[in-house]
Amino acid sequence: MSRVRIHFKNTASLLIAGATSKLFIFLATVQIFKALSIDDNGKFQFAYTFGFVFAILTEFGLRGYVMREMSRLSDDLSSAQSLFSNTVVLRFLLLVPVIPLSLILLHVLGYSHELVVLSGCFLIYAFLDSFAMIMKYILRSFERMEYDALLSFLGRGIILILIFLFAMSGRINLATIALSHLTGAMLETIGLLITIRVVTGLRPFGRFRISNLKNLLICSLPFAILNLVGILYLRTGTFALSKYLGNEAVACFNTASKLPEAFNFLPLAFVNALIPFLSQNYDNIPTIRRYFNFQVRYLGFIGIFMAVIFLIETRFIIICIAKADYLVATPTFQCFGLWILFTFIQYITANILICLNEERVVMRQYMMALIINVTLNILLIPRWGITGAAWALLISECASTTFNLMMLKNRTISIPWNTILQIAIIGSSTALTLLLMRNQVVFVRIPTACVVAGGITLFVAWKEDRQIIINLIRRTKL
Repeated sequence: MSRVRIHFKNTASLLIAGATSKLFIFLATVQIFKALSIDDNGKFQFAYTFGFVFAILTEFGLRGYVMREMSRLSDDLSSAQSLFSNTVVLRFLLLVPVIPLSLILLHVLGYSHELVVLSGCFLIYAFLDSFAMIMKYILRSFERMEYDALLSFLGRGIILILIFLFAMSGRINLATIALSHLTGAMLETIGLLITIRVVTGLRPFGRFRISNLKNLLICSLPFAILNLVGILYLRTGTFALSKYLGNEAVACFNTASKLPEAFNFLPLAFVNALIPFLSQNYDNIPTIRRYFNFQVRYLGFIGIFMAVIFLIETRFIIICIAKADYLVATPTFQCFGLWILFTFIQYITANILICLNEERVVMRQYMMALIINVTLNILLIPRWGITGAAWALLISECASTTFNLMMLKNRTISIPWNTILQIAIIGSSTALTLLLMRNQVVFVRIPTACVVAGGITLFVAWKEDRQIIINLIRRTKL
């Protein structure tokens, strides 16, 4: 199979995996939003966020490091087996002290017994989900992304089905929501273990040495800091709002973030499909530059389109995913709309730097973003509430993206001016279409804007990337 078709297959598989898992979780979350009171929704959002933050502490950067290194070891089964089994053992060892310490911390901070127990449940769920992602990254490093799609569909589908069954029976509450998530994650993890054994021949457990675990821990340290700082910087607003303003503010802030965060499956799919290839060709700057420009162009088109929809059609979005009670958070939803574009570009630039073995540069960028975000949350939340928290996240994301672009420019990789102009044309055309049709119903405005933006995208694709399209159709090599 040609390299073009391999990239297409991998990207399509990850798009399906991301779209189905995000859609299922999004639908389940919407059901939760509509069923729970704002106060209970705030508890759910806090426990969910808390679980994932502390699960990241136990991962120690293994996910990113293992995918890059496994991509370079995919032809050496013995070395790949050693890396995989050491990763599994280390992942479990890192979990053991975190569960009791995190729950004790919540108790000391004065949170209720109900919230401590709920947070413990979602900590276990987040660990299972994190462990599943490590195994998915193993499959991705062997460029077997289709199994990622299948297992993601299974795990998230089970969560959605259980949530809807509990809702239809009138028994949806915080306990049944936690049970649904734990069941889905457990079955997905078991499925991934079996799949990796059958597809790659790798066993999850094998002989290991303490010295090997220590070396793995040291090598993954930059990725650990990356993950920890990244998740803290994304969730600073949640923790700050929980102390400053309470559960209702947390509910509004996290509800506004759900749909933009759900759309992150798009850069995840496009970029992760290429990481194995780019990691193997990290010393070929012209190839890296070509793939970088390709990703920025089309993810930039998608990002600016979504940002404009969020800015102009905010009321429609809020009513669709939540209820009228959340209309007070309209400026927060709009901030998260702008955040979509910058997070798309930031994800591309950060992963290109990691493929170039510049994870320490990305680590510094994330630390800078965390400092900016914490500072701005302290300054803005007391005066502007949840909107201040959203602006803090948006500004820190802009700073991160700018820093990454500067670092890539030092490696002679930058965004061409014509790509920036093309992104601006997509954004302005979308905005103009929506404003000119403001007297039409929203179900006419948005599809029309999609057609306009899609037409421009097809024109640019034929003009800029005609040969790639021809190669894909003819099955010739890139």
